[in-house]
Amino acid sequence: MALESDTCHGNYVGHWDKEKKNFTNTTIQTDSHGNAVGHTVNFDASGIHIDNKYQGVFASNTQATVVNGTGLFTGFQSVFTNNVLGTSAAQGVLSALPGHSISELLSKLKGPNVGLDGWGSHLGLQYRGGNIEGTDIHLSYVEGEQLQDIHFDWRYPFGSVDGFFQRTRDVEEYQERKKTMTNDPPSDLVGPVPPSDVPIGPPI
Repeated sequence: MALESDTCHGNYVGHWDKEKKNFTNTTIQTDSHGNAVGHTVNFDASGIHIDNKYQGVFASNTQATVVNGTGLFTGFQSVFTNNVLGTSAAQGVLSALPGHSISELLSKLKGPNVGLDGWGSHLGLQYRGGNIEGTDIHLSYVEGEQLQDIHFDWRYPFGSVDGFFQRTRDVEEYQERKKTMTNDPPSDLVGPVPPSDVPIGPPI
């Protein structure tokens, strides 16, 4: 169940103005090196993390955000640009920093083409983190490319009934939304179903 307070609404961290009855999401922007002043922002196979406390999502209709990897993704960097019309936590591209290569990640991820991934519309070979408890990375690997497409599904789709249901819902939702939407939707349309118990932190 989502937390509700002066600083949390609909699973988002922010500020509730009692007089105006208006909730404003807190947002965080990183610099071109993936650093955020006053906050720790990074990503790994299980999503974007803010201050080791919140799950980060891409703030709809904002500037691209650079985020540095940690754990398995130390030595890698991503630039996130959207949230796939609200059906993913964030979408962007992954690149390797000097001394690293995308290929070194592949044996540590689930893939290639687990479950129905071989039948999807993504280019290349599909790899995932395998996180059945929450946000999970999806890497579309095209050999020889410096920038690889990634996004964070709300859950690994092939490890549980809930995960498969979530992924099916997201695909259907995306197909419907792209008929009428040209930009990412407001934050109340961004998130998993059912909502996670972990508050979604300041969008990036």
